[in-house]
Amino acid sequence: MELKKVPVDLAKVDRREQALQVTEEAVAIYRRLAAAKPTAFEPDLANALGNLSLGLANLGRREEALQVTEEAVEIRRRLAAANPAAFEPDLARALNNLGRGLSDLGRREQALKVTEEAVEIYRRLATANPATFEPDLARALNNLGRSMTNLGRREQALQAAEEAVAIRRRLATADPATFEPDLASALSNLGLRLSNMGRREQALQATEEAVEIYRPLAAANPSVFEPDLASALNNLGIRLSNLGPGNVAGSLPEQQPGAVAGSPPDALAASPPDQQPGGAKKEHRQREE
Repeated sequence: MELKKVPVDLAKVDRREQALQVTEEAVAIYRRLAAAKPTAFEPDLANALGNLSLGLANLGRREEALQVTEEAVEIRRRLAAANPAAFEPDLARALNNLGRGLSDLGRREQALKVTEEAVEIYRRLATANPATFEPDLARALNNLGRSMTNLGRREQALQAAEEAVAIRRRLATADPATFEPDLASALSNLGLRLSNMGRREQALQATEEAVEIYRPLAAANPSVFEPDLASALNNLGIRLSNLGPGNVAGSLPEQQPGAVAGSPPDALAASPPDQQPGGAKKEHRQREE
């Protein structure tokens, strides 16, 4: 069966390489145009650089992806300084992506700094236009919580997670079909933050609610949500074991920040190794920004 998967996997890699090549060509053209007419073409160059960064990251070329993202942020910062109303949302998005890239490469202090800036911008935007920017604020808060956890600032990480859940709960109440998956993901992350603080009863409640949301989602769309349901159930098992009679405190340890190299956003602090001394179980996280 593995042999049958090889051509499919190679085809995916080949398409990614092709995508990268055409995006690089687009960047080269926009770079020339922006050199001649920066006002007209710098926004397009920044957009193309964002796509190029994603393409490089998809191929595992993270250092190059980070350099490209830094250039995009530099351009968007200039644009936002000249016209905040038009370009601050793009700057916040680029900063959020930069924070994730820095975190993936272990540059945690820098990741925290730029993510805090993204949250500050999104908070201002969401105050003026909550319908448009509250989802972005919640996403940035989630990444902020990850950065805080990676630096051992667990109380602040918990505060960010709680605020993200509060926002997503409001959004899911108004539009369940769109925002319930995000709420479930935020609740899973909240369960982790609470568990890291030793607040096991509350961690259990948050994880139970995440499972409750994922069950109907997975029933309606198994290919998309069954992995999330399985992950949430695994976490629920850990929460229940931690509260079981005769459980030795710490027998199911949480992940230490940064223990999983190459993990997706918010996974560094949330996904413990498969096995630790004493047979500790692995904690999973749901897909996140």
